[in-house]
Amino acid sequence: MKRLITIGLACMFIGYAIAQDSLCIVSYNVENLFHPEHDSLKEDWDFTPKGIYRWTKYRYYRKVEQIGRVITNIGSTQSPAIIGLTEVENKQCLDQLAKMMRHYPLKSMLYEGLDRRGIDVGILFDTTQVELLFSRPIRVATEADGFVTRDVLYAYFRVRSTGEWLHVLQCHLPSQRGGAAASAWKRALDKQKLQVIIDSIIGTDPQANIIMMGDMNSQPQEDMLPLRNMMLQYRQKGRGTHRCQGVWTCLDQVYLSDRLTMRTAVSIYEPHWLVEHDRRYLGFKPKRTFTGFRYNKNGFSDHLPVVITIAK
Repeated sequence: MKRLITIGLACMFIGYAIAQDSLCIVSYNVENLFHPEHDSLKEDWDFTPKGIYRWTKYRYYRKVEQIGRVITNIGSTQSPAIIGLTEVENKQCLDQLAKMMRHYPLKSMLYEGLDRRGIDVGILFDTTQVELLFSRPIRVATEADGFVTRDVLYAYFRVRSTGEWLHVLQCHLPSQRGGAAASAWKRALDKQKLQVIIDSIIGTDPQANIIMMGDMNSQPQEDMLPLRNMMLQYRQKGRGTHRCQGVWTCLDQVYLSDRLTMRTAVSIYEPHWLVEHDRRYLGFKPKRTFTGFRYNKNGFSDHLPVVITIAK
């Protein structure tokens, strides 16, 4: 099985090339990329062989293969320098994904947070394009705040070709469980704490290049000043990265500092093979791994990836 996966991914690298005039960054909620072994410190039983999703090693490796397919297709014309991933259980999953995409010189980073199920955010980065100077998890909410949520992953990179510095914040804000309005205060609290971090970076360097990205679990707003939310254009057009009950929402967002906005293009990656017909609500929706408890081996995620292209 592993041999077939390796052969399949190797074929995807035909036509692979690195664009010299821009930097490509990807942000992708990969929908429950869990390792099938139980973590005694987490409530991850659902994604084990005996759990409700019957999460076997075959399904795990197939999931890794499918996510690898998405990233390598994004990189068929331009190799991603930084890949921010949401809903990853542990570093082992990230390392497996990097191993599958061995044609990319990738390194991984992930810090275990307090989420009870073990869901974290992680980053893969191409060591030939960027150099990691520093990284750390930022704890935004604990029991003292009345709830626990995922840590934000902060990473400080140097772009090798230009010498530029990039501050990257990979986020996964609290879900809308219980209703968007009822849970809004949790996301607001997280953003208040993120605002303090952004203010601190800009206070030290007013010209800092800041990229805040990930699943914000709400529609795009201009609420992290002076950063600009680059996904507002899609909300205005009725497009998005996630579809629920026939309605597209732009949960996955990208905030940029002023110096980056004028030379950056942000797009939703939505090839035909990444979506499927929505028979209940008509139109199309992301081709996910599970619909309820129904497993789809050809699925990818319930979110679409966002691609950030920065002119050098």
